[in-house]
Amino acid sequence: MRKKMGSIVIGNNSTKVKCHYETVLSDAMKKAVDMGGNLIKITKVDSPAFISSCYRFRADVLLVADNSAYAADETAFEKWLGVQLQADTSHYAFLYVYMLKSSSDIYASYVVHSDVGNIGRVSDNTKYVTKVYKEGKLKIWSFTEKKAELYIDIKEGQSYYVKCLAKPGAVTGEPGFELMSLEKGKEEYEKIKK
Repeated sequence: MRKKMGSIVIGNNSTKVKCHYETVLSDAMKKAVDMGGNLIKITKVDSPAFISSCYRFRADVLLVADNSAYAADETAFEKWLGVQLQADTSHYAFLYVYMLKSSSDIYASYVVHSDVGNIGRVSDNTKYVTKVYKEGKLKIWSFTEKKAELYIDIKEGQSYYVKCLAKPGAVTGEPGFELMSLEKGKEEYEKIKK
């Protein structure tokens, strides 16, 4: 038995900060259950872009008698995303933004902004990737008690890894950024499993 319960659109909220693909996928699954379904078939995925920093999914909600045949490969979307991101990089650059788990007592959680839109809220073990379609100077910034800024000279076809830092502040951790080498940035970014 397989019955279509309806269709959903998830993640099209420009005011939402925490909307990386895992969160949006989880929201889609919760909505499917609310509609009486037990399976979603993703029909379209929109990556974060200039207009919205959120992933957006369109999906059909299904009710199937035995969904074991449809068991999700937890890495399938990430594999698909990797294929999508590596397709044609000649007209854009990749910006990887991440924060590792703090090894000190300093905790910070802050929204990372850029000239092309909000990237997302970072805290321990979070990561985001976005495409930048404009060459030239890109400003990344955030603020809690103090403002932190980083400028990157963006070139099409390149990848940039920005490590978000938690610096001591009077009340909360202050933001900080470090532009990492390609090798070190990729190594640290891939350690984060979220």
